[in-house]
Amino acid sequence: MAHSVSIAQVLEYRNASVIRRMMKEHNYSEEEAVAIFVEMLRFLAVCATSKKGGFSPSKSIDNAWHAFILHTADYMAFCHESFGRFIHHNPTDKPFTANRGEMLEMAAKLGADLKYWPKAGIVACDSSCTGDNYCTGDSVGQQDAECDEGPQCVMAFAPECDGHACGGHACTGDGACVSQPDAKRISTQTVAQ
Repeated sequence: MAHSVSIAQVLEYRNASVIRRMMKEHNYSEEEAVAIFVEMLRFLAVCATSKKGGFSPSKSIDNAWHAFILHTADYMAFCHESFGRFIHHNPTDKPFTANRGEMLEMAAKLGADLKYWPKAGIVACDSSCTGDNYCTGDSVGQQDAECDEGPQCVMAFAPECDGHACGGHACTGDGACVSQPDAKRISTQTVAQ
């Protein structure tokens, strides 16, 4: 970072009011809210240090960012003290995924807990795939791809899956790991219900 604050100092920052808001609004445990808050700080550091920008956070990191932004004075002071400038939030209808690999690489170099970050090579399907749901089927592994066959959503991350995407498989959200074809079948049934 061009500013004189180290990444360690950035990640030490805590805002109890923001963390309480996250717990209340998203039903996070205190431990999970703090962990997501720290990953949001790391996301902001990635945004501040990238020359390209345009990164889209995961839903959980975005939740933390929204909670922090509502504390306008704290958020502005944090940005200026940590990065020497304000980090703007530019909402989009669809996550920008073209530079997701670069974002995840930068995050990993900063020691990120990647279970809270968007998954590489998995893109949001359409407006019916909300939260941390992602597209299955032919679109998996293709950047900026869209589903051809309508909504086929599956949880890429769920707490019951211990924060992993089940290797080459998908997490159904109830803790089960299934192959992509099974995930497609299950998620299509779920959306249809």
